[in-house]
This record gives sequence, C-alpha cells and structure tokens, in this order.
Amino acid sequence: MAITEQARGNWAALDGYEEHIAASSGELVDEGERILGELSVDTVRSAAYHPNGFLVTKLRADEAGQLRLHIWPPARSYNILPHTHPWHMSSLVLAGTYIEFLPTVELDDAGGYELMVPNYNSSHQQVGVRSTGRVVSFLAGMPHSYDAGQTHSLPGGAFHSTLMPSDGPVITLMRAGPQLFDNPFFVRDMRDHPVTRSLDAERPNPTEAEAQAIWAQLQPILP
Repeated sequence: MAITEQARGNWAALDGYEEHIAASSGELVDEGERILGELSVDTVRSAAYHPNGFLVTKLRADEAGQLRLHIWPPARSYNILPHTHPWHMSSLVLAGTYIEFLPTVELDDAGGYELMVPNYNSSHQQVGVRSTGRVVSFLAGMPHSYDAGQTHSLPGGAFHSTLMPSDGPVITLMRAGPQLFDNPFFVRDMRDHPVTRSLDAERPNPTEAEAQAIWAQLQPILP
C-alpha cells in the first residue's frame, strides 16, 4: 500500500476482512476461556512492554497470523496518537473495559504530526522504523467502549488509537490475520523526542516489583 494510495484516503485494505472476522470469533472465545483460567503472575513476568504502554505475550505467530494476549495496566498518562496494523485484527475483551478511537487522519503539510513506518520480519517482530517524510493532521473522534465478552475488529491499514485505562486494568486477546503489507503507519508528534523502545529487541519485561503490582491489579477483575 503506497503512500500515494494513502493520499486518496484508502487507508484500509478490506479484502478478506469479513472472512477474518468470521474465522476469529470461535477461536477467540475458546482460547480466551482457557487463557483466563491459566493466567498467573508468571504470565505478567514473561510479557514484554509494547511502546504504547501495554504488555504483550505472543501465543502464536506464523504465516497464517498471530494470537496475542494484551494486558493493559492502569496508567495516569497516555497518548491517543493513531497507528495502523499490517493485518486484519479481531480482539476479544477478556476482562475490564477497552476504549478505542477511530480517528480521521489526513495528509497535511501544516499538521504537525509525522507519519512513521515500522517494518517487520517474517516472525512478526518489528525490526525497523523510519519517517515517511510526510506530515498529517488527525481528529480523534468519539471513543468506543467494549466490555468483557465483547469483540472489536479493525481492517488492516485502518487507523485507530487506544485510551489507556486509568481506573483499572484491561485484558484482551487479539487474533491477527496474515500480513498484508510491510508498511503500517503510526503518527508521531513532531515536538516529541525520537521514538524509543519501538523495536521488539528493545522491549523489556516488567521488573519483579512491576509484575507483582500488575498481578495485584488484575486479580479483582478476573472471573
């Protein structure tokens, strides 16, 4: 998906999207029940911090796609800068309330936000990031909330952003389809410092104190 195509507003790739949603529904429910039953402090310890502030455990990653567990600890600070994914995704909320925005993003030389490109290897690891040299503006839009047991989906290439929880954690199980293209985007505020901890190799696990604190926050919302 070239940037010239993006300029015409074709952010999302919709081929196979409905089929992905249908294929994801049963697996997310079945796997979600099992994962919730096995969740422990070891799950938290072994997860890696994503640059957007949540913890990731990759349960499966192959040519057919990925299955990932996301743990969103409460946070007082957050940003809602938009990003896209190179694959269709469906996500089941296992516990807590997930909140996302579906922003309108437009190329705009006066926008003040830099359009960045992450790159991935065949193991779905982010191994590079660079600027496209393009500037955008965006409108966040209205928030969409999903409670435990609800599923939300997003086509590959479509922008979204997530509001980090402030009053309680969230657990989601995400199923991604095959990688559709190599250049998803994320939006960076041009006033910020350079991107940090973006590559998979740079993403740490929580410290023991952090793992214990997050586990204590998770226990009250577990069924």
